[in-house]
Amino acid sequence: MLSVSPVWNCYVLVIELRDPCSVVVSGERVVLDSGVYLYIGSAMGAGGALSRIARHLSVEKKIWWHIDRLLACPSSTVRGVFLARAENCDCEVEVSRVFREELGGIPGFGSSNKRQNYTHLYTCKEVVECASRVYNLLENVKCIVDIVYAEN
Repeated sequence: MLSVSPVWNCYVLVIELRDPCSVVVSGERVVLDSGVYLYIGSAMGAGGALSRIARHLSVEKKIWWHIDRLLACPSSTVRGVFLARAENCDCEVEVSRVFREELGGIPGFGSSNKRQNYTHLYTCKEVVECASRVYNLLENVKCIVDIVYAEN
């Protein structure tokens, strides 16, 4: 029997900033301190989250979203990616709700099209601790049916 891969439609980037980074969020300049950040995203198109992540990781791209500004900072590195498959929900909304209960965040970052979300960018202490903690938090999102993590 032929196995069909799931369409990953939600993701969390684990981003490390080695130095502070200045970005514009909702028209205001915000300085992000060095540390680890978690960015929640989704992609419902044909390529799903894998296509969106490939875009985020590409060097040459049009700066369009808040996350593009953050990833353009010379001190930023994507250290890992969580891929999730969610069913019957808006994954960004649900993951943001769970993260907000446990993590600090940067208000308005990446969530301008989803005003009900506090943010799509959360903070965490260090990469290894974040990976474990995020996996546990994602398991608490009832509409997520599959989760994988890949380190960069």
